[in-house]
Parts: sequence; C-alpha cells; structure tokens
Amino acid sequence: GMNSEKIIMLTLTLNKKNVDGSIEKMFSAYRRKHRQRIKRSASPQRYEYQYFAVQEFGDKNGRQHIHMLVFTEKHARINDFKAAWVYGYAHGKLVPANDQTEIANYVSKTIDYISKDTLHKKPKTWTSPNLGKEMAENNKRQAYIPEGAIPLPNRIGTAPCFLSEDVRGRGIIISL
Repeated sequence: GMNSEKIIMLTLTLNKKNVDGSIEKMFSAYRRKHRQRIKRSASPQRYEYQYFAVQEFGDKNGRQHIHMLVFTEKHARINDFKAAWVYGYAHGKLVPANDQTEIANYVSKTIDYISKDTLHKKPKTWTSPNLGKEMAENNKRQAYIPEGAIPLPNRIGTAPCFLSEDVRGRGIIISL
C-alpha cells in the first residue's frame, strides 16, 4: 500500500434527522465532499489517502455510525475529514502507525458485534479502491515539482502547480 505516515481513526455518527437515511448514500456523498474540500483548500499541499470503513450500531441506542481508518500522509488534516461529515457528529484522533493494538481494538468492535448480535443486518464495509496498492512509478513522476519550487493550489485538477525561479535567475516560471 501507500507509505502511510499517519493513521486517523474516525467515528462518523448520524444525528436524529439522518438516522433513517441511506448510510451508503451518505458515505458516498461524504467522500465526494472531502475530495472537494482538499481541492479547494488554501493549502498548496494535497495528500493521498486510503481508507477502510465499517458500519456499526451503538451499544446503548442501536444508532448506526461509521468507524473509519484513514491511512494518509503526514500533512493531512483531521479537520478536513471531520468537516466533510454533515450528517451528524464526527470524532477523529491520530494513532501512531506502529500502534497495532489500538488499531486492532478499533476494528475488532465490528467482529464482536457480528458474532453476538443478530438483530441487525450484516454491517456494510467500504474500502478505497487503491487500498493495498502501490502508486505506479509513472504517476509518482507526474506529481514531481522542481526542487526549491513553491507549490500552488490547483482547484481545477490534480496536476501539480508551482512557482519557481528560472535556473539562470532571469525570471520566474509559473506552471499551472
């Protein structure tokens, strides 16, 4: 998989208004909204991420929510992930990539739920299409910018934009 420098554990809960809605549609809209948030970000640093998410039901009230593990780069911001969830409350925390115990406990809640409660249907799960796959070398090269260049945000596409000084010092290069 990608070289994850950061793991975020997210819990996305539904408020009373959305509790009976389609969790699949909400999660799909959430992913779109998060991608748009990254593209529109004032920060020039974009980031890639992979995820594993599972639908769960609360112990006390049976309310459905989503547990999501996000594997991402060090400059990814938890608040981007939280702010994109508009269907209720989002809670997130960082977990060191080497803390397998906490990650296993987070994911194993689902296994416990499936084995002891048969009142609900089997929970839905989602994974990013690229989970466990290494980015192609050609794609990595397309994301390079010159050493010393200043990255610029690209709100329209995914190509890197940058500002750099001409190697001879005679001007400025702007790549959009």
